[in-house]
Amino acid sequence: MKLKTDFENSFSVENLTKIFDEHISLSGGSGVDNLSIKAFELQKTEQLTIIHNKMIKGTYAFSKYKQKLISKGAGKAPREISIPTTRDRVALRALSDFLNKIQRVYN
Repeated sequence: MKLKTDFENSFSVENLTKIFDEHISLSGGSGVDNLSIKAFELQKTEQLTIIHNKMIKGTYAFSKYKQKLISKGAGKAPREISIPTTRDRVALRALSDFLNKIQRVYN
């Protein structure tokens, strides 16, 4: 089945590595797991293998977002920022790329 193959390719460790290296490694901030980009990079193969295995099995669960408030000045309500974990950022990017590919194929 082509769709299954496309999904598996989107979540291959090789593709997840490419996503991390090209898009995620340059971003900042850590999620609720407090795992920085640098710490994630030291564990990259293990972390990406976890994403791969759980996505293929259908057991991947996204973490809660870390909430951060940014002051907008006196008398104004603060801006709320939601920060995903690095692992979730990689998974979300791979999922977005997969869905965009499917949309192009079926539209």
